Amino acid sequence: MFEPGGVILIKTMNAGNGILATTTLYTDLTHKTMFDEFSLKEILVQAGFHFQKVRIKKSNLYCFYTNPFNYVAWCAEIFSSLMLRFYFLLHNKKNKIFTKNIIAVARK
Repeated sequence: MFEPGGVILIKTMNAGNGILATTTLYTDLTHKTMFDEFSLKEILVQAGFHFQKVRIKKSNLYCFYTNPFNYVAWCAEIFSSLMLRFYFLLHNKKNKIFTKNIIAVARK
């Protein structure tokens, strides 16, 4: 389906965020399966994309110049991400991305 050098871009809900993942899954009925940063990378590798050429990135939602309240939300997101990361480390998980959505860029 993809020729060598082909690129795919995927944006999906982040299952790594335990707070938003469950509520988003049941409010957006178009999604039946959720992925975190590790499972999304694994499925792309199984689909034939090179492991070294798969990048998972967080999806930022804030446009700082248009709404000053976005700075407050950004600070709250940083705080909650640090708390979630600490919680995951206590349970020996290595998740680093806790945004509502994640983006995968993969190259054949």
